[in-house]
Amino acid sequence: MARTQPDAAYGMFIGMGGYDQGAAARRITVPLRAINGDIYPTDVAAIRKVKADFDAVIMKHMGHYPMLERPVEFDRLVGEVVRALTGGRQAAAGAPGD
Repeated sequence: MARTQPDAAYGMFIGMGGYDQGAAARRITVPLRAINGDIYPTDVAAIRKVKADFDAVIMKHMGHYPMLERPVEFDRLVGEVVRALTGGRQAAAGAPGD
């Protein structure tokens, strides 16, 4: 990201101006989960007004990039979220991510 040209970043942010995140979230047909840090609070109640089944795992003393700041803990939490969503079933061998 640090190497992104300012004009490219500017164009991206301008393009997001009319984007309806709520409409996009309502089109999601699978459970919506997030693993976020507590430094930038996640408004779970507001998100659930748009996507009722939303849930979040909040990492204490964590910023915007938990996967970079504490990757081992983040990976463990991803595993827990996936197990909760799949009822503990394991992914088939050769599945994406293997």
